Amino acid sequence: MNAASELFNKNGLTATGVDTIIERSGVAKMTFYNTYGSKEELIAEYFTGQDEAALGLLRQFTEKPGLSPRQKLLAVFDAFEAWFTEPAFLGCPFINGYAETKGSPRSRPHRNVIRHFEQLREFLLEIAREIHPGKADRIVGGMMLLMSGAIVTQEVAPQSKPLAAARDMLKSLLKEIASG
Repeated sequence: MNAASELFNKNGLTATGVDTIIERSGVAKMTFYNTYGSKEELIAEYFTGQDEAALGLLRQFTEKPGLSPRQKLLAVFDAFEAWFTEPAFLGCPFINGYAETKGSPRSRPHRNVIRHFEQLREFLLEIAREIHPGKADRIVGGMMLLMSGAIVTQEVAPQSKPLAAARDMLKSLLKEIASG
């Protein structure tokens, strides 16, 4: 799975062939197919692992003792900062994966991508409800935009400091909601 993950992150799902994965991983073709059955199943498992890692990283930063709900939401961008500085950072596998799987909405990989965004949204909603139950959807809608925008901007224009901008915009949104 490590070899496949690295190749999917670097080259994309479609551009990465099974033969390349087998060669990089050093497993026999029979072992690959006995383990995963198909490239589609491998991709689905890849997204399951990426989902666990992503939500685990967010929890690591947001579940620190003593953080207020507001600080927890801002800590999401601290988690992103840690992620963005990893040498292996090549963008979001779910944003990239959605683009590659949207033509197959019933496929397991596509459903796993959608499930990730649903779980991420629910994770954020739990925190946002602590701030303002009636406006949690608005807070999370803004967060999702800021998060996606920060990820893409980090890839194409990191000099614009997307995390600082996202943090400032989130602070403004939370201030507006608190005052209104």
